[in-house]
Amino acid sequence: MLHIIVATGMVSGATANLNNKLSTFDKGKYKLTKTRDLKDFSILLCGQSISTLGSLTTGFALSIWILQKTGSATAFGLSLVIQFIPSIFLSPLAGIVVDRYNRKSIMLWSDVANTLGTLIVLYLIYKNLLDVWHIYVIAALAACWGTFQQLAHSATTSLLVPKEYLAKANGMMQIALQGGAIIVPLLSMLLMDKFGLQWVILIDLMTFLLGMACLLVVKVPSVNSESLRKKRFSFQLLVDETRFGFAYIFQRYELKQLLVFLAMAGFATGFIYVLFRPLVLIVSNPTELGMLVSIAGIGGLSGAIFMSYWGGPERKMDAVVGFTYMIGFSSILCGLGTSFVLLAVASFFFSFAIPVIQACAQTIWQSSVEREVQGRVFAAKRQIDNFVMPCAIILAPLMADYIFEPGMKDGGIFSRYLGGIIPSGDGRGIGLLFILAGLLIILHTTIYIGWNKLSKPKNVVSINNVV
Repeated sequence: MLHIIVATGMVSGATANLNNKLSTFDKGKYKLTKTRDLKDFSILLCGQSISTLGSLTTGFALSIWILQKTGSATAFGLSLVIQFIPSIFLSPLAGIVVDRYNRKSIMLWSDVANTLGTLIVLYLIYKNLLDVWHIYVIAALAACWGTFQQLAHSATTSLLVPKEYLAKANGMMQIALQGGAIIVPLLSMLLMDKFGLQWVILIDLMTFLLGMACLLVVKVPSVNSESLRKKRFSFQLLVDETRFGFAYIFQRYELKQLLVFLAMAGFATGFIYVLFRPLVLIVSNPTELGMLVSIAGIGGLSGAIFMSYWGGPERKMDAVVGFTYMIGFSSILCGLGTSFVLLAVASFFFSFAIPVIQACAQTIWQSSVEREVQGRVFAAKRQIDNFVMPCAIILAPLMADYIFEPGMKDGGIFSRYLGGIIPSGDGRGIGLLFILAGLLIILHTTIYIGWNKLSKPKNVVSINNVV
């Protein structure tokens, strides 16, 4: 929330600048000049999906390698946090670059940089020199290049896909992500056990090359901001364009509401992501944890397939709100459940809702933001998104270990008042935290609906009829 408060303060100083920039748009220039099929998008999606699968497989394998080498959960957790931190600081610069230069070139150079990082890891393994700090440095650099690559990719989708197909296209991208969530752990462990870490890295290198080959044959229209390109790059330009990205969002009532809504819901959801595995290991066993993770993966893939076929309602925000309720109720069920069946049902529907929400929300952003400024606007959004998740990653274990788990032990402060509803014992503190997170999500969603009905300015028209 601190990031949102700071961003709100930046808006007042950028309002005039924003109005001047938007008034210079030649909107007719950015309309599709011909009917596009989805060939270029399909090639891009295929290449980037394969490349991402390779990167995720390597990332998973390296994180397991760190855990095996150090035996430290802190060292393992640090490898996860490192993936978010660079994006918070680099997003403004990446947003300017995406709007200033050719987006296809940015994706290509990002892939080249990641390929060099992969080659360095492969060399260190071959020389038997690989250490944990090497992985931290390379992971941080990969997160830097990934910030440029992902922003360019997000801003490219609306250039290749007609607006009426955006939701289904985003659903297809979710299929790649959710499918990877199922395949990556199995593929990583299989390759490491059979061939060793070096073969995981080598396969990752090949997926990068295949992704670049697909990218080379794709034709990506150029919609770079001419006014932005003419400006000399300076620190003041970075400040001004960062303010522009936030001002663009906060001057638009419905985009501002969407950003705050998803940030709050994402923070609560982050607790579930971080603590689900510890909860299952306490109340069950590793075998059932593996089965539940697979069920959750199947749920996510099912939701992505459903979204790519359905395309969402005409007002995409209706789906975002409705499926956020599903996440809230699933979180409560997960907190109450101590049986495998309840945890399986909760895991499936929780994961089913995620790709639907993400695809519909992404469609709203892509449909509502002029393509010439998507880099800077998406960068502002990404800053807040990537600030929220590390907060949840850090706070969730601390709250579980020092507040909720002791409080739900026999004789604990919470068990005295809630013992008749939630049994006390190991894992019940995390269960209580899940229930509270679910209730917070449901309450937050209900308040969002009511607040919009009561406080929405009368002169605000739903953007492109999708919000």
